[in-house]
Order: sequence, then C-alpha cells, then structure tokens
Amino acid sequence: MFASRTRPLTAIAIGTAALAVLVPAGQADAKKKKKPVPLTATVNGTFTLAHDRGGFGNDDGPDVQNLSVEIKDAKIPFAKGNTQSAGAKVKIRVKHDAHAHTDDRSWHAGCDIEERTAVSSWTGDAVVGLRETNWRQTDGTSKKYLGWTVTPTIPTTDMIVISGGFYQDWESILMDTCVTYGMNTPLGWWSPAFGTPDGMGKLNDDRTGIILNTLNTDSKQTGTAKGTVKFNKPLPKQTSSLGATGP
Repeated sequence: MFASRTRPLTAIAIGTAALAVLVPAGQADAKKKKKPVPLTATVNGTFTLAHDRGGFGNDDGPDVQNLSVEIKDAKIPFAKGNTQSAGAKVKIRVKHDAHAHTDDRSWHAGCDIEERTAVSSWTGDAVVGLRETNWRQTDGTSKKYLGWTVTPTIPTTDMIVISGGFYQDWESILMDTCVTYGMNTPLGWWSPAFGTPDGMGKLNDDRTGIILNTLNTDSKQTGTAKGTVKFNKPLPKQTSSLGATGP
C-alpha cells in the first residue's frame, strides 16, 4: 500500500519540472510589444542669404552681408501625436562674411577709397526646426504657399570674426602724397543675426519627402536653398490646422 502511494507524487514532481522548462523565467517580458519607431525626418541642405544695405560712402557703395548654413544627415524626431512640426538639436555649419567699399569716403578729390571686410564661421549643435507652413515671404511680402520650412537657429556670440580693411587719405593739404591706412574694425551693423537662411519645399505625392528649393527673404534680401527632407514613413493625410493670418 505504501509503495503504490509514492508513484503519483513522483509523477507530480516530474510534471512540475517539465512545466518549469516550458515557461522559463523572463518569457513574459519577451512577449511585450516593441516600442514603435517615431516619425523621424532626415534633413540635408545648404541655405544661403544675402543682403545689400548699400549707401556706403558718398557714392552709395555696396555694403553686403552673406550668410550660409549647411545641415548634413540631421535626424529630427516628431513628438507623439504631432505630424506638423518638430525640432531637435543637431550639428550645423554656419558661415558669415561681409564686404563694403566706397571710392568717395570724405568728399576729397581722389585718394578717398575705403574698404572693409569680415569673415566668420561656426560649427556646432543648434536647434533646427521643421514645420508645415501656409506662407512664403519674398522680398518682405508674404504670399500663400502650402509647404514645409526647415529653420536653423543661428548663433550670434560664439563666432570668431576675422576682419580687415583700409582707407586712403592725403598726407597733407597739399594733396601730393596719398597714404593708405590699415583698418580692421567691422562695421557696427554687421552680424550673422541679419537674417535666417531657411529652406522650403513641398511634400511629394507619396508623402515621404520634400525637395527644398526656395526660402523666405526679407526686404532687399536674396538667397538660395538646396536640399531634401526624407521621412522614415509616410506622413498621414490630415486637414492642416495652420491659421490664415500669415507666417
């Protein structure tokens, strides 16, 4: 009688061991769903902006600033539930240069040239924004434009400026010896903050990318934009919530 009672206990022990093998520790965690990949844009582009203030010297000589931004393989993720705008801190390269020239700086007869130059550059991490827009500004005038804008943040304090220049003047009132003097002070209004070179374009038919081929310009500004935005998955079709009052 005693021996016959031990067999069921042995069977139960074996069955329990088999069950432990079939359901290993941590298996429940492995069955959890993977975190979905967020909508992400990859941005590549070069945007330039130029502004000729003019009016330098008595002959209204040129006073030009140029600004360029280069963005390469920048990943910008969208927040959950937002498919109309995003932003991220990514690496960009910024270049700024300026030039002014006059042949008539002080109403002197001859020997009256002045020229100023400045060059600066910066490479580092800055916020780049991507958003849907209903407007584009050209020479300071806004018009309807259904597309997207890539807007970099331009640093204004960390750029090292290399400047140069000269001016001419007569050595004496006899005006027989023209002397050239060095001058390496940039003009006070020169700054990379004179504008923001962005890139604009329209969403393609399959809603997976944008060709950047235009930009916003203020009064007396010109510029170029060349680049692409590629999404890791198609943007959902939706009714834009953007307003109609301008950018």
